[in-house]
Amino acid sequence: YQPKEQLEITDYILGYDDELGCLQKETNVFSKEEDICLKPTVSGFQETEKDEIRFNMDLIIKTKEGYVIKKTNDLFEDEEQIEVQPLSGYYIYTDLSSYEEGEYTYEVIVKDLLSGQEATVTADFIVET
Repeated sequence: YQPKEQLEITDYILGYDDELGCLQKETNVFSKEEDICLKPTVSGFQETEKDEIRFNMDLIIKTKEGYVIKKTNDLFEDEEQIEVQPLSGYYIYTDLSSYEEGEYTYEVIVKDLLSGQEATVTADFIVET
């Protein structure tokens, strides 16, 4: 079986999390008081007969040197995520209070649970006090 479409991240927001959601920042510099977030826009999912998609996301945060300091798989594991395309309303946030000053990479892997395809977006960010 070959999927008709290729899973693709067409855009993303790297920002901070507040009550309104994941809000864009002008820079990629964050303080330890902020919660960083990444919200991808994703298309190319395989759809069910009802035009629905099934997905999940993984998160990996690495230091500039490539060491993985946080890895969480299937962040939406408590419920089956059912949506329509393009996927744009979901984001992953992280509390930066325990992070040292420095440069990091935020990596989000979006998984199509119907086709088995994955798409990855990475964004570099800096933590300053």
